[in-house]
Amino acid sequence: MTAAARGRLFLLEYSFEAAALFNPSIVAHPDQSGAPPGGRRFILSLRAVGEGHISSLTFRSGAIAADGSVSVDPTARLASIPSVLQRTAGADGDTVELIFEPDQDISERVIFPVTDSQSNGIEDARFVEFDAAGLRTFYATYTAYNGRAIRSELIEDARFPVFPDVAADRYRDTQQGNGLVSRRIAGKYAMIARQDNETAPVVFG
Repeated sequence: MTAAARGRLFLLEYSFEAAALFNPSIVAHPDQSGAPPGGRRFILSLRAVGEGHISSLTFRSGAIAADGSVSVDPTARLASIPSVLQRTAGADGDTVELIFEPDQDISERVIFPVTDSQSNGIEDARFVEFDAAGLRTFYATYTAYNGRAIRSELIEDARFPVFPDVAADRYRDTQQGNGLVSRRIAGKYAMIARQDNETAPVVFG
């Protein structure tokens, strides 16, 4: 065993993107400073599959130019996990509040499973931005998997990508593949929901 391998073993180094990096979602970056003329900066979320086939949520930033060209910012060498500010037990599981340090690069930030329902992975987050009366909030539905069952859960963040609130139990469903529409329709929230693995109805709430 090499010295580098021994070091990784003793440090419990984990390659969270070792197996796959896929299923992106994209939203406009809250900070548009440095955006190209006529373009937009963005934040990309990705499903990262690491050793043991455990999925986590990881991020990139970049820009789309006026001509449609896309550039992704260089990534940080190391990763960071958020601090748990609060964990509230509920009848169906926990609601967890997480926060990252504001000076951490977006590509450093990784959300690993933190509740029993997520113990085998956080999968396929779909971020959208809502703007109600000037208050901007980002939501994401994602699939939590515990090795036996799946369910849809919700992330809510008013200061994306700081993540003051990862609300694992504000929305629950036993299906996979639900995505919020980024605008209310007739005053109601709308969601594209894959309820039977064949159709994709629009549901309201």
